[in-house]
Amino acid sequence: MIDFVQFRKAIDRKNAAAFTLEKVKSRAARITASISGMPRGSSTGKQVEDGAIQIMEAEGALEERKKELAEYQTALALQIHRVTDERQVQFLEWRYIEERSVPNIAIKASYSESTVYEELKKAESALNKMTAIP
Repeated sequence: MIDFVQFRKAIDRKNAAAFTLEKVKSRAARITASISGMPRGSSTGKQVEDGAIQIMEAEGALEERKKELAEYQTALALQIHRVTDERQVQFLEWRYIEERSVPNIAIKASYSESTVYEELKKAESALNKMTAIP
């Protein structure tokens, strides 16, 4: 059985970790520019060292989130063939394997967002019923 709530949270955590990494890299680029003699700003060697540590930590966190998400994606990939409705399969793949948002899926498939939500809910429920251990 796949916990789709936790699956969605894993996608959100991965996206948040990627955003944090970009913020840390941006800050480090501003600090590094001041040390290299470029205009705007000043910093100490300690700030650069701290920035490098923050980048390494953010990269590590992102890798952990990617691994967590990959476990959910593998579990879904192994079970998705059980869903008989091809549209639902496509929606599951777009949402969970390709990590698309519901609005993006709605646009791509030319359906309303509410229809996409309904079809995903039906597919998730059906898949969990098929894979439930009696």
